[in-house]
Amino acid sequence: MIEVTLLAAFLCGLALVAICHPRRELTLAALIGITAGFSDLQVGGVHLFTVLVGLWALFVFGRRPARVVGWTLALAGTAVMVASTSLVGDLVVSPTLALQLLGMTFCATAIGLWSTARERRTMSYGLLTATTVSAVYALLQVTGIAATSGVHLEISAIGRPSGLTPEPDWLGMFSAIGMILAFVLPMRRDVRTVVLGLNTAAWLLAFARAAWLALAVVVVAAAVLAVVDRRRTRAPAVDGRGRTRAVVVAVVAVVAVVLVQPVLRADLTTRVMQLLGAGVGPDSSDRSGQARVEQVTALLDLSRSGPFYGHGLSSAGRVGVSGKLYLGDYSSNSVASNWVLGLWVDARYVALPFIAVLVLVTVVTLRSLGGAVAAVVLVSSLFSNATYFPVFWLALGCAVATLATRVVPKPKSKPARTPTRDRPGDASSAPPVGRHRRSLLPGAPRS
Repeated sequence: MIEVTLLAAFLCGLALVAICHPRRELTLAALIGITAGFSDLQVGGVHLFTVLVGLWALFVFGRRPARVVGWTLALAGTAVMVASTSLVGDLVVSPTLALQLLGMTFCATAIGLWSTARERRTMSYGLLTATTVSAVYALLQVTGIAATSGVHLEISAIGRPSGLTPEPDWLGMFSAIGMILAFVLPMRRDVRTVVLGLNTAAWLLAFARAAWLALAVVVVAAAVLAVVDRRRTRAPAVDGRGRTRAVVVAVVAVVAVVLVQPVLRADLTTRVMQLLGAGVGPDSSDRSGQARVEQVTALLDLSRSGPFYGHGLSSAGRVGVSGKLYLGDYSSNSVASNWVLGLWVDARYVALPFIAVLVLVTVVTLRSLGGAVAAVVLVSSLFSNATYFPVFWLALGCAVATLATRVVPKPKSKPARTPTRDRPGDASSAPPVGRHRRSLLPGAPRS
């Protein structure tokens, strides 16, 4: 996309200016967040996000690391184990995917070890800026002002926009992330209303069932944890003004559009029924749902033929869109649509510790902003794999950083017993030794 290329060039220029800025750490943090909101901002085959995190790490390396060394070692160690399978696998498609995995792991560990709360909040604002810009571009595509490549009229009569992402499914995922950021981050009431409304509109019009499901799962899981676990994490103060109004305005706007557009209402109803499984079958028109079923079957078949270390990282990319296996020298893909099954094909038992670390960090920090964003990506990546996108590793790094500030409440100490003065036989009710006081009884002699 020419728009993404121009944006990458512009951000490179800003990065050069940021290095010379007196507050370069915060400036680079904002650029890191912006680049994390895009999947293909690359310079020389390396994502601009990785380059900016490397520059930022040079300036903050001298800081005292946060108390999350154990978590970062577990993440880095298990990632190295998975990446090493590319050296011994028999069906490896892209050996450079191992380098990409290691680079993203470095970014997450650096953010987890050396970032401050202010820098992480700045990164979140940058990410929200990127998702909102992409949402605005998507709305321009729906109205016909901006061009779009694949309209998917068989799914939506008004077309499925993709924004500044390659696919509508990923637009839906990024818009869901933008909705969470707009709801949690402190900002003015009117700004929150506009930003939340734009991301909600793009999240809905993308017709991305995976993004719908991901946001619903994260919201429900966070609500359950809030009820079950009363412990609070130590987090920067959040200004929640305008949340209720922003949510009400977004919901009313969406309902109004759906009621006014009968075609859109019918398409949304069909898409929701397909999400619930009512439209997937041999004779169903839900081609994407059938394709995912065929992909899962092919991935499971391919995993059974591999050794305990799998076929090597990126071998899952040999499973095509409709489940066809490409066992020759050429395959246009290097990752599977389902991140769990993809890692199982790539590394099998070697990948289990890595999967466990990702899930554990996400679940433990689900009530933090980084954990919620990481959860959206993981759930959405069960259908459209985005675990190699920078946004996931930014969220994972922020989630790891919050583990250093979690507070386990101290057991409540029993309050000191207050003696009762008028209790018979209580020593505290007797007059002090060596002191004189007037008795409360009238006519009684002085003590």
